[in-house]
This record gives sequence, structure tokens and C-alpha cells, in this order.
Amino acid sequence: MDRILSPIKQRITFYLENQGVKKSDFYKKTGISPSNFKGTGAKSELGGDKIVKIVTIFEDISPEWLLTGKGEMLKIDNYTPSPKALLQSENLNFIIKYLVDNNKELMEKELFRKYIEGNIKFLELEKEKLKYDEEMQKLKDVIVKKLK
Repeated sequence: MDRILSPIKQRITFYLENQGVKKSDFYKKTGISPSNFKGTGAKSELGGDKIVKIVTIFEDISPEWLLTGKGEMLKIDNYTPSPKALLQSENLNFIIKYLVDNNKELMEKELFRKYIEGNIKFLELEKEKLKYDEEMQKLKDVIVKKLK
């Protein structure tokens, strides 16, 4: 059976899904009972105290959007996209373009350079592991042939 959520609860659910926040974490952080989003509780609006708690804890959510549905879901000045949102193709293309366009400046920063060097080392180790796995498979094949 479909449950019909109040408009504010619909927006809360949308926010949680979009930002990759688990509902259980939301309930724990806000102290709001899951029953507010189920059965008859799903249709009623949240009290002002609960809404204040939500926008206080989840600082990136726009109070105007939460209450009215107007404007952007996230405050622009506090916006930090979730990893899930960053991996969407349009965001990934933007990130890649930014990295390419700003490569020289980024590589001058020690922390970024160490991050890149760490990734290079990781890829080199992965490549060595693949070679090792191939050699092990060849040895296994030889042993199996000799045992036949």
C-alpha cells in the first residue's frame, strides 16, 4: 500500500535520498520517531520544533525549500555535495575538467601531490598484483597438466 507523506515529509525524504543520508541516522540525530513517516503519522505535518531541529542539524538544507518547496534544496553557501551526487556523470565531467584545467596549480600543493603520488603507487601495486596472479595461474596450469 502506498503511503502518502505530507509535503514537508516528502521533501525531507527527497533530501535524505539525494544526500545519501540513512533514515535511521536522520531519526537518531533529530530524535524524530520513524512513526512520523509511517501510517497515519505520514500524513500529518511536523511541528515547528522538529523543523527547527532539522534545519539546525542539517545545515545545508534550505529552510525556505523545506517549508514551501520554493528555491533550491541546498543553501548555496554551505553546499557540499554528497559522494553519491559527485559521482553522477555531469558532476564527474565537471570535476575532471576542473582537474585538467587546474592541474599545474593543484600539483603545487603538497597535500594534493601526495594524494596523486599515493594513487600512482596504488595503481603500480595493482599492476604488479595482476602480473603475479597471471604467473600463478600459469604455474597452476603447468602443475595440472603434469598431474594428468
